[in-house]
Amino acid sequence: MKQDQFRSALTANDRYQVLMDQSVALSDLERVFSLYLPFIGNDGYVLYHFLVTEGQADSQPNQDHNLILDSLNLSLPALVSSQRRLEAAGLLKTFYQKQGIGGYTYQVQAPLSAAAFFNEALLAGLLFKFVGEERFQTLHNRYQPSAQTPSGTEVSAKFLQVFEPSDSPISTQSLAETADQPVVDTAGFHFDFDSFASLVQGSSQPALDKQRRFLVGQALLYGLNEQQLAQAVTRTVRLDDHQVDHMSLQRYLKATYGQHQTPETKDSQIAPTENQEQDSSGAKPQVSEGLQRLYQAANQLAPLPFLSQLKANQHGFVSNGERRLLTDLIDQNILPVPVINILTYQVIVGMGNASLNRNLVDAIANAWAKNQVKTPAEAVAQIKAHQAGGQQNRSSGQHRRYQRATKVEPNLAKRDQAQAPKHDASEVQAALARLKELKTKN
Repeated sequence: MKQDQFRSALTANDRYQVLMDQSVALSDLERVFSLYLPFIGNDGYVLYHFLVTEGQADSQPNQDHNLILDSLNLSLPALVSSQRRLEAAGLLKTFYQKQGIGGYTYQVQAPLSAAAFFNEALLAGLLFKFVGEERFQTLHNRYQPSAQTPSGTEVSAKFLQVFEPSDSPISTQSLAETADQPVVDTAGFHFDFDSFASLVQGSSQPALDKQRRFLVGQALLYGLNEQQLAQAVTRTVRLDDHQVDHMSLQRYLKATYGQHQTPETKDSQIAPTENQEQDSSGAKPQVSEGLQRLYQAANQLAPLPFLSQLKANQHGFVSNGERRLLTDLIDQNILPVPVINILTYQVIVGMGNASLNRNLVDAIANAWAKNQVKTPAEAVAQIKAHQAGGQQNRSSGQHRRYQRATKVEPNLAKRDQAQAPKHDASEVQAALARLKELKTKN
């Protein structure tokens, strides 16, 4: 059974309880606010603070989710999206149980220390991506340890000078195995690191292996393939020691990949043309060259670079709200990435909007998810059907108004004719003669 199957069936009446992995102090919440909030969002931070408060207060277990929804003024989809963000960032673990009373168990995780956070390639890269270089550097400097070092010679006792090896049940091997475990799960993302390393110029395989987690994290964040990341590393590698320069690489990716060249199309909107419709013989419809380029771009690019190129073509920019909207849509896991790109194209180019509107995007995404849209071609078919239905509704409405107008006018004319008095020519002449005689007498 798929992991998301339980989540998709979550209702407000489902029971839940909160457990604390360890105590979360005020300094931990401040660190979540400064380092995690840019990518978990406001709702994510408020939900985390709420769960911490409830968990540390030993609240009554097995309450239903209405308490969270009402307390935080969240919708159910917003709650699910915030949960997924917290889980992906390593701040929350969610468990589901069907036996007994059943329901969900939320185990709150303490945030990483500042040093561990900046050493975690995915989290630090995500923060850089959302706040930019200047703010990232400010936060990094803020959490740097004091540069003061004590004077004199250290005379502290060593572990084995005090404790015998048999006193500790934990072996040094087990400590080494758990010392470098990644915080963020990257399952499902495939990246051929050896192929990537062979394409990099100016550095060596051992030097790149030391930066494996950081480099793969950048590829995951920006949706890069091996060749794209190799080109970026080659352009930013330090010439003096041939090492990867983290800051230069992140700066390059943020500036360059946001303007990634997307195959352009001259179609002003995704609408069917005559040669795209299926003929009466059942022949497969012809796909225009522009639409083929759009399909190719939708299949090759991640949602954020795809939107960035659309905005660049219109001399615009991607707002933080649009970044969060795309991230939320991906987190919902109801549409494949190529379909999300077609949705983005239709809202920005097809409908002529300057930016993505959350209500509009959510409405289209829900409709496509309901119709099980899986490919860009199926998404275009949905757009065609919607446009055809809208035109039919408009034409039928005009036809009904025309029918009402043409029915009313003849009825009025007939009624006027029926009510008009009938006079023959002799009666008219007699009336005129009497009127002339009356005028002569006067």
